[in-house]
Amino acid sequence: MKPIEVPLSKGFKKQTTLSILAIILFGITYLAMLVITGFGMYYIGYFGVAVIAALHNLIGIGIGLGMFSMALVLFVFLIKFIFKSHKNDLSNLVEITPDYEPDFFKMIHEIADQVQTEYPKKVYLSPDVNAGVFYNSSFWSLLIPVKKNLHVGMGLINTVTDVELKAILAHEFGHFSQSSMKVGSYVYGLNNVIFNLLYDNESFDRMIQKWANLSGFFAFFLSLGLRIISGIQWILIQLYGVVNKSYMALSREMEFHADEIAVTMTGMKPLETSLLRMALADSSFQTTMVFFENKIETNQTVENVFKCQTTVMNYYAHKDNLLFEKGLPNVSVKDLNKFNRSKLVITDQWSSHPSVEDRISSMEKIAISPANQTERPASTLFRNIEEYQKSITLNIFKDIQYSGYPTPMSQIEFDNEFLKSSKDNEFSPVYNGYYDLHSLELFDLTETPERIDEPIENLFTEEKIDLVYRHLSLTQDAETLTQIAKKEIDVASFDYDGRKYVKKESMRVFHMVKKELNDISQMVSLNDQAIYFTFLKLEEGNNLTPRLNVLYNEIFKLDKEIEAKVETVKAFSEYLEFTGQVLQVEQIEMMVEEMEELETAFKSTVSSFLESDILQSEITPETREKLRNYVKFGLPIFKGNAYMEENLQSFGFVFQSIMFLSTRLYFVHKKRLLDYQAKLLTKYVI
Repeated sequence: MKPIEVPLSKGFKKQTTLSILAIILFGITYLAMLVITGFGMYYIGYFGVAVIAALHNLIGIGIGLGMFSMALVLFVFLIKFIFKSHKNDLSNLVEITPDYEPDFFKMIHEIADQVQTEYPKKVYLSPDVNAGVFYNSSFWSLLIPVKKNLHVGMGLINTVTDVELKAILAHEFGHFSQSSMKVGSYVYGLNNVIFNLLYDNESFDRMIQKWANLSGFFAFFLSLGLRIISGIQWILIQLYGVVNKSYMALSREMEFHADEIAVTMTGMKPLETSLLRMALADSSFQTTMVFFENKIETNQTVENVFKCQTTVMNYYAHKDNLLFEKGLPNVSVKDLNKFNRSKLVITDQWSSHPSVEDRISSMEKIAISPANQTERPASTLFRNIEEYQKSITLNIFKDIQYSGYPTPMSQIEFDNEFLKSSKDNEFSPVYNGYYDLHSLELFDLTETPERIDEPIENLFTEEKIDLVYRHLSLTQDAETLTQIAKKEIDVASFDYDGRKYVKKESMRVFHMVKKELNDISQMVSLNDQAIYFTFLKLEEGNNLTPRLNVLYNEIFKLDKEIEAKVETVKAFSEYLEFTGQVLQVEQIEMMVEEMEELETAFKSTVSSFLESDILQSEITPETREKLRNYVKFGLPIFKGNAYMEENLQSFGFVFQSIMFLSTRLYFVHKKRLLDYQAKLLTKYVI
């Protein structure tokens, strides 16, 4: 089979050069820091010995050892990345070989030969909706070549055709197809090493905390050492910003180049259709996993989670009126951006992966007409796909602690329960999706100047739906522009509504967006009021017991209450961030003591959710027991000279549970109101 030759673009060559120059600059600065720190360590150590020799007592020894500890911690910080390694977890993977899967390996070898790269060392099946090349990495893997492994997700195989899978794998192999592409791979590895040096400090911080707890001398000198390290970090982080930006730009070019290789091999359509479907496939898999997470307390599991993924994906595809081709839903760019009304385009927000739309736009420039290809499900490449699916499913659930013996749920049971649950948690189709992502705008039910009378057929039109999603997009655009103005998003320029702006103009554009947002908000609010009065008229006209006003008052009151409770949760969780800082024991004890007032308010919030009548059926027995125990006994976070890590993790569970329950409480009230309105509509109008 003829090898594929795809020339590198000028942009790729330019970004490769810039990335290498940025890393050289960083390296020179780092070596200078290392030399300066080396001299500093020598003099600190020298003075430490001098202090011990001069004082001849425990204080002198303590000061001397403290100075040694400060010198040592500086040295450890600057060289710790050499010993850092990343080993991939293989526990959820299933290895496959050519002897058992000749058809699949034939495809792999054809791709490797065409793109002129090595065969993978090993091939694994994973649970993911993805595929990729991986290897155990460390600083030394930059110097010693490492053979790479391939993993292919069963969640991906389950949702693509064989030609689509070939295109995806060709893209992955394309990253290593030429020596110049290998430069990009090397830059990627070096970028990770620099990241570890500057940011991956969890074990280092724990070591410093334990060391500081041994003695006040150590604590004092280590705090000085950490201040010096902060200065070193600040300098290196400024340079890393340059390195990372250049790497991200290079990474984008690598993605485009790998796409071109895939398109050259299979044509554009297979890669395009698989990319567009991937978000739907992944969300379907995640939804399936959440479903079975909620079944842990009832000791229910499943033999084949991927068949359930298919049920979920097809349900959402039919719900969104997607067309099917080759037995799979066909997602278009329009479907992908169905709810996106944003006019904001950030032109140099250096993301390692370009958007699907950008990738498709780039592929459209490649004029290639491949030979006709007969497509079939990718699963047919494997001799016994169901056995692999069951084996991977078993791996997914093997570490879950069930209270009893887990019983597999049949596929029919899953299908019926999922479909029922989905319908129970959806709003009536009469609303045309108006309320799916829209919370009711608050307005005064008693002081509205006049009733807004609209024909019912005008309330949920496509134009009104568009208003809701324009409101959402404008809200997000305003937030993004604020982040640009605060330099939380580092960009030089951006486009808004087809016009280019520089960073310093972000607040001017923000005010433009804010004005439009206010206008749209008023229009949405007026429509919400029209909906209320139209249904109120319907209720009054049929001499029904007044209920609509009560339901609206309840949800408006609840909205304010939930907002206050969320602020309480946020304040307490933000306060607990001190547990991630390196502090002396006395400081930690003071912080723990001061958090009592915030925790009292937080416990009161937790209790209010536990006592809610509406949430009784929403809280699982396990969650209820954990929340009750927290309210009653608390979760001490510091004992002796150490944090109680298990309790800190338990706080994460409590925060997550309360945020879920607050969302769920609002949803239940909202659905109660909307179901009542839909009942009025279907009974007295339709």
